[in-house]
Amino acid sequence: MEKLLKIIQDTYDISQIESLEQNDPMFKALKDLYLHLSNKQIFIPLVLSNSLICYQLSSKWEDYWQEFSLEAGKVPFKQTSDIHEFFLDFLPRSTGNKRLFATKIKRLLRAENFLPQVFSKQMMYYRDMSLLRDDLSTSMKQSKNAKTIVFTVKMFGYAARIHFGEFISFPSEIPIPIDSRLERIYRELNSDPNQTIESFYAQISDQLGLAPLHLDVILWLDSDLLIQQAQEI
Repeated sequence: MEKLLKIIQDTYDISQIESLEQNDPMFKALKDLYLHLSNKQIFIPLVLSNSLICYQLSSKWEDYWQEFSLEAGKVPFKQTSDIHEFFLDFLPRSTGNKRLFATKIKRLLRAENFLPQVFSKQMMYYRDMSLLRDDLSTSMKQSKNAKTIVFTVKMFGYAARIHFGEFISFPSEIPIPIDSRLERIYRELNSDPNQTIESFYAQISDQLGLAPLHLDVILWLDSDLLIQQAQEI
């Protein structure tokens, strides 16, 4: 962990992290979607909905988000209720998100009552993403730290940054969404058998003074390089 901390401290600052996030393939996919949507106000609820069903994918995450953005950009959305109809049509023919169709449609139905609230409180939620996390958790009946909940907050933050043209940092209390790349870093670089993967990343974030969701982009995009550099020190 100490080696990983040193590499991150020596390599990245918040402005570089903001630039990294804007080069995240998922951020680029959202930016492309925003450019093609005729109704910009539907953008954030649409991204939030897709984030909530972004699991058990059959392609890489970045490939699926590109597919989603291309398809959603063709649809003339008028209101939030159109989002559900889009996914009913899109998911069965999706290359990257065709598994667990019935389960994901149920999740979208559960989220449907929350979407008008997101629609009307977009800036409020952007300024207080912890409140968004809490309200999402209640609406979806999931833990505040569930992977899909914290990932949805991350993608909401990306979408709101694009929509409002303003950078607001992620809250420090929202944990990092654990995926296979982060699991690999933990296996390769954690030397304490008693430390959980959650506490491993929480400790790194705390020592860096960097919100876990901002740390996520460094680890997600540069995982192979970071492991190699840490092992060479």
